[in-house]
Amino acid sequence: MAQLTQIRKDLPLTFYPMVERTISDSQMLALAQQVDNPLLARGDYPLEGIPGFEINTPEHVAEVLDWLMANKRWASVIERSLQCLAQDHQGRKLLTAFVAPEAFEELAKDADEAGLMPGLVSAVEAWCSLGTTRIYFDGYKATVLEQSATLA
Repeated sequence: MAQLTQIRKDLPLTFYPMVERTISDSQMLALAQQVDNPLLARGDYPLEGIPGFEINTPEHVAEVLDWLMANKRWASVIERSLQCLAQDHQGRKLLTAFVAPEAFEELAKDADEAGLMPGLVSAVEAWCSLGTTRIYFDGYKATVLEQSATLA
């Protein structure tokens, strides 16, 4: 898995609610049945019409990432699933983590107590009331050169 240190501090962080449901693609359903793995027939989908929560300014992104890295509990929760699975429309790679809503709600409350991410607690509570089954965390993956410049 990836590490929080691999996320760029100058580009946005995004948190958004997802819901698990059966995949509608017939080929995936056939594959799930063929290999006898029902988990292949399930997938995460965005909650329709529900906005995510974004941190846009480089200063705020750096502050949130520094807080997460300093907090061993939350760094561990995020890094447990943090991986590169997608890229944006400009081809920039994203690192994504998947967090259970209950754990993410605790993270949001801790961040709120630290004065970070105002509004995230209410967003997470709203997402949970709508049945979210996972909350995704996206950050832009730094290149090796960008990572070494940060460490220098």
